[in-house]
Amino acid sequence: MSVTLKPVILIIDDSPDIINLISGLLRNYYKVKSAINGEKGLAIAQSDNSIDLILLDLMMPGLSGFEVCKRLKENPITAHTPIIFLTALSDIEDEQFGLELGAVDYISKPISPAILMARVKNHLRIKAANDSLKDKNLQAHLRLDLILNATGEGIYGIGINGDCIFMNASALTMLGYESQEEVLGKNNHQLFHYAHANGSVYNAELCPIYNALQGHSNSSDETEVFWRKDGTSFPVQYEAHPIKNNEEIIGCVVSFIDITERKQNEALLLAAKERAENLSKTKSQFLANMSHEIRTPMSAIIGFSELALLYDMPQKVSDYLKNINTASNNLMVILNDILDLSKLEAGKMGLNPTPFNLHDLRTTLYNLFIKISQSKGLTLSINIEKQVPEHLIGDHFRLRQVLTNLLGNAIKFTQQGSISLNISLLELDEQQARLLFAVTDTGIGIAKDQQDKLFMPFSQVDDGYARKFEGTGLGLVISQDLVALMKSQIKVDSQLGEGSCFSFEVLLPTTPTSQLTSIKAPPINTATVDMRIETEALNGIKILVVEDDSFNQKIIHQVLKRQGASLIVLTNDGSEALSALKKQDFDVVLMDLHMPIMNGYQATAEIRKNPHYAKLPVIALSASVTDEERQHSLAAGMNDFVGKPINVNELLSTLSQWLNR
Repeated sequence: MSVTLKPVILIIDDSPDIINLISGLLRNYYKVKSAINGEKGLAIAQSDNSIDLILLDLMMPGLSGFEVCKRLKENPITAHTPIIFLTALSDIEDEQFGLELGAVDYISKPISPAILMARVKNHLRIKAANDSLKDKNLQAHLRLDLILNATGEGIYGIGINGDCIFMNASALTMLGYESQEEVLGKNNHQLFHYAHANGSVYNAELCPIYNALQGHSNSSDETEVFWRKDGTSFPVQYEAHPIKNNEEIIGCVVSFIDITERKQNEALLLAAKERAENLSKTKSQFLANMSHEIRTPMSAIIGFSELALLYDMPQKVSDYLKNINTASNNLMVILNDILDLSKLEAGKMGLNPTPFNLHDLRTTLYNLFIKISQSKGLTLSINIEKQVPEHLIGDHFRLRQVLTNLLGNAIKFTQQGSISLNISLLELDEQQARLLFAVTDTGIGIAKDQQDKLFMPFSQVDDGYARKFEGTGLGLVISQDLVALMKSQIKVDSQLGEGSCFSFEVLLPTTPTSQLTSIKAPPINTATVDMRIETEALNGIKILVVEDDSFNQKIIHQVLKRQGASLIVLTNDGSEALSALKKQDFDVVLMDLHMPIMNGYQATAEIRKNPHYAKLPVIALSASVTDEERQHSLAAGMNDFVGKPINVNELLSTLSQWLNR
């Protein structure tokens, strides 16, 4: 459309009179330009883009009206300018030929002013409408192009036959094409979606994109690839949606993104995860190995110090030995804490729920702490409400570990007064009971601003060079994590100088009386064991000891001898043990796990192959006290497990159970 206020009309005629006549008729309404031959008229039309309508004489010297019309329609600049022929010819064939060349109308001479004005007005109105429609379409296309090319996603459309009908710049770039002309009209499955990642042919009938042509919106599973122009591929995630016209599917539009970076990041994360798991496994193995290596000499230190304390000696020497024994047991507590913390951090610590007796737990805890409490002049009480069920199901070993830590801390930080453990009932139904365990002391208490340190690894409330109380700061951390495994949390109520109360709730299933079983309590690392009182617990029992460490052999031999064992045979490895079994029947075998020549697992496997030894109790003795080691030993055919350093009461209890004494 011309930018002038009036439409511009070009008159091309070899008659000055006709030009003047028409100009006179149109000048008041339009801007008029003229040319007296075809050559000049063609030049004006092709150089002036403001022309809105051309009135063209048919018969002129030089270029005829037909030739001028033909050239105007061949030129993209003037192709859409409406042309009305002016002629004195009345041959219908000439009129038909002119219209076929692209003219919009035909006015005969002599010219009727009314007809001329009416037709000029009508064709200018039609042109204005067409220009407006073209402008709107152009704007719509521009907006669509802006939208399609403004996104980083690749977007393309296919017709009902799968041929590409449009593609945005991002898609062209990702696929390696320079222009739409390279992809338009070509089948997308033949062009860039023709194979899987491994190069195998992609069956188009199974393609989610083609399913969209059936009316289904589909998303890819992130395992497909698109192929670039250069033959390389890249992983994609795409969505395909059908295009409808009056409910009729005419194609689909596909949006996709290149997920190469995401796949690379996923691979890096997976590799990092595997490295972390390997590091965790290496760390766990290292700690297990170090635990075993440390426990072996510690077993000798604790064992020999306990044996030495059985004899009369100067008080000063006795005090030294007691200090050695106490320090050694304290070191074992620290080692156990580090192992437990490592397992908790690695997510390898789990619960092993079994039936247990709550009153037995109370007795065990009371016996464990009564002497140390009395030595400090403290009153110790452990109370269970009458309503609390006696028989429960839970990991009583871990429960006891938590309560042992809380009671031990309470005694450590209390100089006078009392320590109490109260177990009360919060809820009870036919299947389970919610219990509250609360350990209360009259000790030094904890300031509010220091309580957040309690459950931080290797942290003590009394930090610094002048701190009064020893410890790694791991006990409460481990206890909190263990209680978390029980789906609870330890709470602290304390005031500086006014004592403390540590409490937690636990939901435990109850055990019907008909299902009660005798449960052997797991071991506890205690302080010095008093072995001065000799018993006849093992009187008449023949015991085979398989142990490669000479120190441990001596300790075990002395312990068993003092308990009245009638025969004790010491062997250094599994092979020697098998030879001893061929010469002599034994009532029980104490089997070390890690030995040269033939280890405890191999030896036990050989023992179990002989039907004669099917019921022979084999009890593992090992400084490796991880859950994995325990499970491995039981799976290998051993009946039970006793950790090192050996707790005499635990060893005797275990032997008594399997010997039915």
